[in-house]
Amino acid sequence: MKTVGVTGASGLLGKAITARLEANGLEVVTFSRRPEGSSGSRRFVRPLDLGGLDALIHLAGEPILGAWTRARKRRILESREEGTQMVVEAIRSMQCPPAVLVSASGANYYGDSGNAELSEEAPAGAGFLSEVVCRWEGAAMQAESEATRVACLRLGMVLAADGGAAKLLFRLFRSGLGGRVGSGRQWMPWIHIDDAAALFVHALDCQRLGGPVNAVAPGVVTNAEFTKAMARVARRPAILPVPALALRTVLGGLSDLALHSIRPVATKATGSGFSFRYPGIDEALEDLFGAVHCRNCS
Repeated sequence: MKTVGVTGASGLLGKAITARLEANGLEVVTFSRRPEGSSGSRRFVRPLDLGGLDALIHLAGEPILGAWTRARKRRILESREEGTQMVVEAIRSMQCPPAVLVSASGANYYGDSGNAELSEEAPAGAGFLSEVVCRWEGAAMQAESEATRVACLRLGMVLAADGGAAKLLFRLFRSGLGGRVGSGRQWMPWIHIDDAAALFVHALDCQRLGGPVNAVAPGVVTNAEFTKAMARVARRPAILPVPALALRTVLGGLSDLALHSIRPVATKATGSGFSFRYPGIDEALEDLFGAVHCRNCS
């Protein structure tokens, strides 16, 4: 494998994956909706040009965070389903298609599932995000053939110091405004950004990985446990719980991200030989934010 395409390469995870691919000596072709994309970029438009690619990583999609207006929810769904359909159409039209498509997906597939441990064989849940993931994966799997293997990585919350929800939460905790959400008993799937990038690259070459793959750290924690870990690394007490009713009133459906209990198990990832560098929440948060505290907050 020499050349890998990446859609959504300008995003937080896309940048981490691109850097890892290039560090491994692979040529990376990025895809952009903007006409002024980088010199190594192709347009993300129909018909999609996948010529010369040995593999494709598909990350493009409307960000989940933000106000869930009716128009925003439509963009969240359509950007994933229709964008993935563009990728599939291109793959199926090629005489020599990429050998593998690794598509982003979400652990929200399982919906609010209480304390149940969820392998990749667990059924889909209910709700908007579960529907989005079902249609997203359904589109991606249409690319599967004897020539092309497809893996859909069901990501938990990707923890990163320079973007995403974790950065916002750390600032909140540093301000002394952090606390558990609702009962705090809901399970929170997560993964360190370095492990997420490494797992995508691992999935390119690992023939054993196909279909849905739980892309979550082994140490899935409850919201209360996450709160304690974030408070420790922020060196602040977490004494301001956020009532579930208040969160739903302010955020509406977006509150599902914080209140739903999802406990996936990385069965396929670990079974394929993948080793998590940051399996536990304390070590992950300390790696991401411990140095930030020492440099800027002491």
